[in-house]
Amino acid sequence: MPAAAQTADTAGGALPDIVGLRPGIPAQQAYDFLKAYNKAARVYVSDTPLGGSAPTGSKPFPYLFTLTADPNNVVEVISVFVTLPPSKDTVWRITRFTPFAEGQAPTVDKVIAALRAKYGPEAILVGNANMAANSRLAWYFDESGKRIERPGGLSPASCTGDLGPIDVGPLENHAPAYNLTHPLGGVPGCRAVVVVSAQLAPMPSNPVNFNVVGRLTVTVADLPLYTRAHVATLAFIAKGAATEAEQERQREDKVAAPKL
Repeated sequence: MPAAAQTADTAGGALPDIVGLRPGIPAQQAYDFLKAYNKAARVYVSDTPLGGSAPTGSKPFPYLFTLTADPNNVVEVISVFVTLPPSKDTVWRITRFTPFAEGQAPTVDKVIAALRAKYGPEAILVGNANMAANSRLAWYFDESGKRIERPGGLSPASCTGDLGPIDVGPLENHAPAYNLTHPLGGVPGCRAVVVVSAQLAPMPSNPVNFNVVGRLTVTVADLPLYTRAHVATLAFIAKGAATEAEQERQREDKVAAPKL
């Protein structure tokens, strides 16, 4: 795992990042970053039409960039989620999956120490810090980058699984795979915080060795940004549906009565 030059609690109040990617940056900037991050890998783009009832018709919009050097094998994968119209296409979530090769798996203590060095003391540690298979660390921030220990008075554990859509589907998808019409789920209080979640897992070849980490998944999700964009997108689609219904009614009114 690359060493971090600074923690998330910087004087500038920047949101936490993953390998330099953080929520709030333009989608194009994130795409260009991924292209430069690993030139041997490919950036897959998943997009979705908003439906014929949206004001923009069936034009597809990107909602996910996925960087991987080999989609058929276990390698590093970085996923970047972006907001949909009418919001500007902005990054709201980044997830990085890092597998470690045999003989190169770091100890649990070293991984947790590296995470704490980057993001500060965790708000919660789920599981036993000495058992990688059951360890998940979480951090919480407001939109200015300030740490929050107990968001909204809730148990922080209730937010670790509420990181927005997780169904990435194929690496490259051009279908309505993004779930637009369902209301937001999860705990409402969690939508007010920026969440960092780190999931540790052992080596698949030796799942009972809890001393080393074989798989590491880190996510940064700006849930307030996502919530605002999601609500706006639903309103955008509803407005298009109402417009389409009115146009259809007007077409029907213009049809002459039959001759009897």
